[in-house]
Amino acid sequence: MNAEPSFVFQGTVVEVGKATLPTIEADDRTAIVRVDRVLRAPEQMEQIAGREITVKLRQSAEVGT
Repeated sequence: MNAEPSFVFQGTVVEVGKATLPTIEADDRTAIVRVDRVLRAPEQMEQIAGREITVKLRQSAEVGT
């Protein structure tokens, strides 16, 4: 059974190996991503476009991707 994701967005990698909060341990698969467009989100997250968030990537990425 595949669950539908509750938060889906398009974004741009701003920094790799960094996090937006000091309490998050960053590594090569942690990135700060600017949310360019929200495709699906819970109501409390619908206005997140334009903000930078910390994302744990499945594989490493480069800035600008």
